[in-house]
This record gives sequence, C-alpha cells and structure tokens, in this order.
Amino acid sequence: MTKKVLIVEDSEGIQDLCWQALVKGVGFPQEDILQAYTIGEAKGLFKTNSADIAIIFFDGKLGEKTSIKLVKEIRQKFDGVMVAASSDINDELIAAGCTKTWAKNPMADFVSMVVEATGWVKKKKILAIESCSPASREAMLRAFEVEAERIGVDLILPQRLGKEFDAENVVAVVQMSRIDGVILSGFTIIEDQWLFAIFTRLQEEKIPVLVVSEDGPWIKRIAEAGCPEDFRMHDKSKALERFKALLTTQ
Repeated sequence: MTKKVLIVEDSEGIQDLCWQALVKGVGFPQEDILQAYTIGEAKGLFKTNSADIAIIFFDGKLGEKTSIKLVKEIRQKFDGVMVAASSDINDELIAAGCTKTWAKNPMADFVSMVVEATGWVKKKKILAIESCSPASREAMLRAFEVEAERIGVDLILPQRLGKEFDAENVVAVVQMSRIDGVILSGFTIIEDQWLFAIFTRLQEEKIPVLVVSEDGPWIKRIAEAGCPEDFRMHDKSKALERFKALLTTQ
C-alpha cells in the first residue's frame, strides 16, 4: 500500500495544482492524497491517518493563524518528512520541526519529494491488442489480466477490436491515455496487414512495441522493419513480464 501525503494549505488553487501534479501528472493514487484547508482539518486528518502518512506540507498561514503551533504539535508525534511551504515564515517552520522547504514552485520538486517519501512506484501502463478469433482473444486477454495483477502492471484492454480500430486510433489511445507501451499479438497469417500497419505506425511515433507471434514469416518481417530482438517473442505467457522489465530499463 502506498504511503500518504498530507497537504495543509488554505488556498484552493495551490491544493488543486498539487493534486493535478500528482494524479494527472504522474498517476499517484488520489486516495493517498489528504488535503486540509484549516488547522482543525489538519489535526483531524493526521489523527486518523498518522500511521499511513509519509510526508506533510505546511503552508505558513491558515486563515488568520500561522501553522507554527500545529507543526510543533505534529512533530511530537510524527517522525516522517515535514515540509515548510510558506512564502515568508519558512525559518520559523523549520525551527518548529519541519525538515525541508518548498517554495510552491516548481511543482516538479513537490512531486519528487512526495515520490521519494512515500516510496511510490508508478505502474507501467500497457495496451494489449490481439488479432485472432473472438474466443481466442478472450482467453488471451484473461490470461494477460491475471499476469498483470501478479506483476503489478496496469493493463489496458480494448473492449472492441475490428479493422476500424486502425493505426491512427491506436496512436491516439496511447498518447491520450499516457500508455507506456503496446503488445501486439496474433501475427498468424501473412495477409494480416492490419496489425502490421499498427506496428509500423507505433514505430514511427517511437512508442515501445512488443510483438508476440508464432509465425516465422511475420517475425522476420517485423525484425526487418526495425523491431529489436528483445522486443520479439513467441511465448505469450511471459510477454507482460518481459515487457515490464524492458520498459523499466528504458
């Protein structure tokens, strides 16, 4: 389970920027972001979640009050990272118990501190496309789902696959959904230009592609089109695990 971050900040704008940077920016679990707008909310959230919190950000002032006393109170019960995020009293917050500072800009620094403190690791997001009969496709996708759960991969499975799901549609899905890579499986007949066209388009966009095929001519053609050996394989059962490892090292 991911450790949580508590953001103590009375500005809705800053809170929203922090949320967007974590959830939309890097895919951090939104349920692990605690947001307090007042001293009372901060105390309540800390009391009920203290065992799961890894890092806390403190604005200097919440309404008419400073957060100095709050920092002192929480430091007595909390050994994690406490960050002073004030425009004018960071020195006082450090003296009260904070160990780091953040000037509310850049957001990249905020994200880095959260990721480091919580130990969160983003799951690789993989799109799997199978070109075969509906029954075989269903069996393959079920097997991929089981494997994805085991190794910690976020697997995207198109609900409908037909020739209308062409190369441009695949590229659009990958880019809009921030997918890390695509598995193409089912190269079984040399006439299946549909899947090869998708492969070619993904190559042009420099999107990582793992090709799974038992068909010799297709593997040879894919290799000639520029697919590295590590990204070509016959065994579907190991496809996700290998692809995750390849994506992690890129």
